[in-house]
Amino acid sequence: MTPSTHRERGRHRDAVLVGLRMSEEAGTTEPIVRDAVWELLIEAADTLTRLPDREQRWLRSGTHSFWPQTVRDYSEAFVIT
Repeated sequence: MTPSTHRERGRHRDAVLVGLRMSEEAGTTEPIVRDAVWELLIEAADTLTRLPDREQRWLRSGTHSFWPQTVRDYSEAFVIT
């Protein structure tokens, strides 16, 4: 593991502070780092759900295949035992 730079530590601290503020706004009294991380994860998940489908596609690219249907059905023709 490489040591983090001063700038990286500053960015991490700023992100945790944002999460702590969000946690306080959500009603948590005396939030800790765990609460901050949870709020940031909720915010990230909410952001991903609001993305248009075209922007989400790269996240789940394995489910979108442009192979012809016959190629996809070929593997189902064989039973592996």
